[in-house]
Amino acid sequence: MKLPVALVPGTGRRLFLHVWLGDGEDSHIHNHRWDFTSIVLRGRVDNTLIGVGPDGDGPRYRAIRHSPDEGGFRFDGRGAPEVGVTALRTVALPERAEYAMDARTLHRVRAEGGTMTFVARGMPSRTHSDVLLDGPAEDGPHRMRTVGSAERERYLRQALEALG
Repeated sequence: MKLPVALVPGTGRRLFLHVWLGDGEDSHIHNHRWDFTSIVLRGRVDNTLIGVGPDGDGPRYRAIRHSPDEGGFRFDGRGAPEVGVTALRTVALPERAEYAMDARTLHRVRAEGGTMTFVARGMPSRTHSDVLLDGPAEDGPHRMRTVGSAERERYLRQALEALG
């Protein structure tokens, strides 16, 4: 779950609280539209950095586009190239660990339920990010889950407690 916390008006720079809801929840291999820095407030994040190429000898994926869409996001798999994984390196990030990543770095994140990170993202540098899928993608718009004020307040209080 990604909760917006702060926005620098007119810049696209934002601060988010990320909360992993399920144990071992895993994301698709992806990159971002912006550079970012992050700190692990609670729990541990396993961040696997991925290298790919058309001739990679690892598992094969389709590189589809992921773009913002009103109220959510959009997948676009038209003309998606197939790539293979060429490199993997997992970094375990414990509580209080800080890290940064540029927009084009492909990675996959795994964390236990209850893990929290603050993520400060920079200005968007491109119109889409890349998501690697090993199965079909449902092209078109997808809605984001909304969070009620009580749930939002609970997560923000937990984040403040983790900051000490």
